[in-house]
Amino acid sequence: AGTETPVPSLHAPTIAEGTAIREPVRFPEVLRAIRRSDGDMAAIPEDAIATAVRRLAAMGLYAEPTSATAAAAIEVFRDRGAIRPGETTVVLLTGSGLKATPTMTELFG
Repeated sequence: AGTETPVPSLHAPTIAEGTAIREPVRFPEVLRAIRRSDGDMAAIPEDAIATAVRRLAAMGLYAEPTSATAAAAIEVFRDRGAIRPGETTVVLLTGSGLKATPTMTELFG
């Protein structure tokens, strides 16, 4: 939005609860890092997060939904051309599905 502060927005319920932060603690630092690196951001829909959780589990990676959001973003960045064919992309999965047992049970139940 071209501002230095968070833009007011609706915070709908999400399976990736760790992404729904009304006042991010490190917002200015993150924004500066994104701008300095000519980086990008993406909003990931719920169905894409759930798909990423299941896809990662099928590969033996039991990532909780907040963490799986990063894997789901790969598709968005590919579609935008930010990740081009043949490039190597690394996604850090920082949270285990064990910390989101009720949500994971719903997704796999």
